[in-house]
Amino acid sequence: MDGIINAMTSVKEEIANELAKLNETNKDLAKENAKLEQAKEDNDEFQIDRISSRIRELESEREVQD
Repeated sequence: MDGIINAMTSVKEEIANELAKLNETNKDLAKENAKLEQAKEDNDEFQIDRISSRIRELESEREVQD
Protein backbone atom coordinates (compact mmCIF):
# COMPACT_ATOMS: atom_id res chain seq x y z
CA MET A 1 0.00 0.00 0.00
CA ASP A 2 2.88 2.39 0.78
CA GLY A 3 4.19 1.89 -2.76
CA ILE A 4 0.88 3.02 -4.25
CA ILE A 5 0.73 6.07 -1.99
CA ASN A 6 4.31 6.99 -2.84
CA ALA A 7 3.61 6.60 -6.56
CA MET A 8 0.47 8.74 -6.33
CA THR A 9 2.34 11.41 -4.37
CA SER A 10 5.08 11.41 -6.97
CA VAL A 11 2.57 11.78 -9.81
CA LYS A 12 0.78 14.58 -7.95
CA GLU A 13 4.08 16.46 -7.50
CA GLU A 14 4.95 15.95 -11.15
CA ILE A 15 1.58 17.35 -12.24
CA ALA A 16 2.00 20.35 -9.94
CA ASN A 17 5.45 21.04 -11.41
CA GLU A 18 4.17 20.81 -14.97
CA LEU A 19 1.26 23.11 -14.16
CA ALA A 20 3.66 25.65 -12.65
CA LYS A 21 5.80 25.53 -15.82
CA LEU A 22 2.71 25.98 -17.99
CA ASN A 23 1.54 28.95 -15.93
CA GLU A 24 4.99 30.54 -16.17
CA THR A 25 5.03 30.06 -19.94
CA ASN A 26 1.58 31.65 -20.19
CA LYS A 27 2.79 34.66 -18.16
CA ASP A 28 5.84 34.98 -20.42
CA LEU A 29 3.60 34.85 -23.49
CA ALA A 30 1.37 37.60 -22.10
CA LYS A 31 4.42 39.81 -21.47
CA GLU A 32 5.82 39.19 -24.94
CA ASN A 33 2.44 39.92 -26.55
CA ALA A 34 2.30 43.24 -24.70
CA LYS A 35 5.83 44.03 -25.91
CA LEU A 36 4.78 43.10 -29.44
CA GLU A 37 1.85 45.50 -29.34
CA GLN A 38 4.18 48.29 -28.21
CA ALA A 39 6.67 47.46 -30.96
CA LYS A 40 3.85 47.60 -33.51
CA GLU A 41 2.76 50.99 -32.18
CA ASP A 42 6.37 52.16 -32.46
CA ASN A 43 6.62 50.61 -35.95
CA ASP A 44 9.89 48.94 -34.87
CA GLU A 45 10.36 46.11 -37.37
CA PHE A 46 13.48 44.76 -35.68
CA GLN A 47 11.69 44.41 -32.33
CA ILE A 48 8.56 43.02 -34.01
CA ASP A 49 10.64 40.26 -35.63
CA ARG A 50 12.60 39.52 -32.45
CA ILE A 51 9.51 39.41 -30.22
CA SER A 52 7.51 37.40 -32.76
CA SER A 53 10.29 34.83 -32.81
CA ARG A 54 10.27 34.63 -29.01
CA ILE A 55 6.48 34.20 -29.03
CA ARG A 56 6.78 31.30 -31.49
CA GLU A 57 9.38 29.67 -29.21
CA LEU A 58 7.14 30.07 -26.16
CA GLU A 59 4.13 28.69 -28.05
CA SER A 60 6.21 25.66 -29.05
CA GLU A 61 7.23 25.17 -25.41
CA ARG A 62 3.60 25.38 -24.36
CA GLU A 63 2.57 22.75 -26.92
CA VAL A 64 5.19 20.37 -25.52
CA GLN A 65 3.96 21.04 -21.98
CA ASP A 66 0.32 20.26 -22.84
